Amino acid sequence: RHAEDLANLAVVVRAAILTGVNVTLPDALVLRLAVILLKQKRIDDSIAEINKVLQIDNGNAPAHNILGSAYLAKGMNEEGMNELNRATELDPKMADAHVKKGLLLFGKGKEREAETELTTALKMFEKRNTVQDQGYTWAHEIRPSSAEAVEPLGQAQGRNALAHAGRGLPEIKAAGG
Repeated sequence: RHAEDLANLAVVVRAAILTGVNVTLPDALVLRLAVILLKQKRIDDSIAEINKVLQIDNGNAPAHNILGSAYLAKGMNEEGMNELNRATELDPKMADAHVKKGLLLFGKGKEREAETELTTALKMFEKRNTVQDQGYTWAHEIRPSSAEAVEPLGQAQGRNALAHAGRGLPEIKAAGG
């Protein structure tokens, strides 16, 4: 799917270059590019693309969610948490951001707060019966420590849903953040 998105983006950009037209890409496409850049470990480039969206629409919850992931990938846990908090303030049903917040809190030893965030996400997953957040798919594999965070929930379904959601979590570099 990412290859298809990248190919579509390339077609749009090439058409703009060939025609000399200044094309403004839709936010969703810019955010898709940011996710691709994040997967390629081009974190600063990803952040630059996300900030383009936020300059126009600071109330874009998916942009704050992805920016939170980018900051976490850089080891900037406080900034990452701030962005994830903003994402869930703007869209309380953004399960992916709740999962990341829960895993970050668990890594800081804040088990009760982590359980609250992960339970919130679990309820959303059960309600939707899907692991999809605003159409964004994440690429990284879940970290072993995050599986431990799910154990207190004690539900096989919760472990499966959160494991799928956790696939997009960037490596959290330092628990102290």
